[in-house]
Parts: sequence; structure tokens; C-alpha cells
Amino acid sequence: MKNVLLLLSVLIIGGVMYYIGIFNNLNNTEKPVNKKEIKTSINGFVCNLSNSEFKKSSGIEMNQETKNKYLINIKNINEMEDNYEKYFNLGMQYRNLDDLETACSMFLKSIKYDEHYLTYSALGTIYQEREDFTQAEKAWLKALEKNSQDVNTYKKLGSLYFSVFKKAPHEMYEYYGDAILKTDGNIELSKHYAEYLEEINDLENAIIIWNGIAEKEGESNYIKEKIEVIQEKMKN
Repeated sequence: MKNVLLLLSVLIIGGVMYYIGIFNNLNNTEKPVNKKEIKTSINGFVCNLSNSEFKKSSGIEMNQETKNKYLINIKNINEMEDNYEKYFNLGMQYRNLDDLETACSMFLKSIKYDEHYLTYSALGTIYQEREDFTQAEKAWLKALEKNSQDVNTYKKLGSLYFSVFKKAPHEMYEYYGDAILKTDGNIELSKHYAEYLEEINDLENAIIIWNGIAEKEGESNYIKEKIEVIQEKMKN
């Protein structure tokens, strides 16, 4: 029953705001369009190697000892037989080295062996870090097509829609409502949604979601403090 109440709260908020948004034509923002030279393409996904429009690294600093550890891992993995796990693990190691171009290529090679949702999700993260946001969305949607209950990918995609694509609130309500429904009222995703509502200062709906979470999970000190902070903001 608690799970049902939480889902109903999410869906009622999402449904009402979705239709309000449509009638008011809130969304006039277009997605960023990247014009780029295609260098590598597998299943419609590209890495655009050496394209100056996209970042080659995210600027992470690491000492030589840490670099050597990852390089040893790469050497050992390269001795494996060619398969999905080999190239997926190489992609993860190159990402650890902050070599985003090579990581992208390794994930694409991994997809040739197995279109696993984890690879598409990791690939989307690489695209995001390279600031190739259109491809990031595409990869994360593919991950969710493979596994519609992948909570981490829903969270990453939600952040992309809000922070980069600047989707209107009614679209975000619909997105989170659908995602929470598909994940059977997942608590972590519901928290992500509540935090989004706080971010846009939709405090009334945020407190509804936090109260629903408290009903389902129990009122921890963290949730209690969240609710108290929102209630205080609503007084001002």
C-alpha cells in the first residue's frame, strides 16, 4: 500500500503538470546540435576521435603510481581473448586514466560482442564527459531499452535533461513519473525526483514526494531534516 501511495503521488503530480505544460506551450528549447566529422561508427554510435569540438579528457589529475596501476590492468586485460568483457573492462580502465577517446572506442568494440545495457550506460557517461550530449542521451536511452529498471541510468538521464537540455518542468514531471513507475517506485529514483523538485523550487510537490518516501522507507533523520528544511522555506 505504501508503494502504491508513493507512485500515486508521483503520477498525480506528473499528470497534472504535464497537461498544464502542454496548454501553456512551456517548452521552446531545442536540444544542442553538434556538427562533427564522424570517425568511428558502430550501431549508429560514434566516437568522433580527434574532433576538437569534444573533450579528450575531463582534466582529472593523478599521480604516476595510480597511472601505472591502470596501465598494468590494461596490459593484463589485453591478454584476454577478444569478447565483450575484455573491451568493456578496457573501456573502464581507459576511463580511469581519463583517456575518454580510447574509452569510447573500447566500449564500442564491446558492443560488437554484446549489446549489454551496462556498456551503453558507460558509453553515455563517456559522451557526457566529452560534452557530446546528443550521443549521451542516445546511449542512455539505448541502455534503458535493454533494461527498463536501470535506476542509475534514469538518474543520469534526468540530470542531463534538466542541466543541459533545460527541459520544461512538465516534461520532467512526466519523465520521472514514468521512470518511477517502471522501477516499481524505486526509493533512490524517488529521492532524485524530490531533489529535482527542490532545485526548481517546487516545494509543495517536493514535500509530497519526501512524505511518500518516509511512508515507504521510514522517517530517517535525513528525510526528517529534508522535510523540516522544506517546511521552513515554505514559510518564507
